[in-house]
Amino acid sequence: MHWNTSRIQLMLVYVFCILFCFHHSTLGQKTSLIRLYGKVVDKETLGPLPFANILVKDVTDGKAIKGIVTQKTGIFDFSVTSLDDSLVVRYVGYKPFTIRIGDLQNPMGILIAMEKETKKIIKKVRLK
Repeated sequence: MHWNTSRIQLMLVYVFCILFCFHHSTLGQKTSLIRLYGKVVDKETLGPLPFANILVKDVTDGKAIKGIVTQKTGIFDFSVTSLDDSLVVRYVGYKPFTIRIGDLQNPMGILIAMEKETKKIIKKVRLK
């Protein structure tokens, strides 16, 4: 078989068309990402809460989809795929904070003010 220049050009155009069509057919399958950026702080002092746990939970079954930890400064920055899922923030000594992602007013400027847990010790134990 003899490969002339026009046949090679035709083959390259054919390969390009196939790749181009395949690329555009897969674009519709990608999910859009919603970026969440903010800070977790103490409600009273507004001081940062370093290394707070943040979970993204599926709205249908309540299972964790993603988990991250805030930075030393209380800042977090990550992406999610659904506005229906919920954000759960936990920190030792504080009440858990939960909010539906779609209810956030500004996903790029979230301030989560955590309230301290108010459990008191009812009974004292005496060791001998």
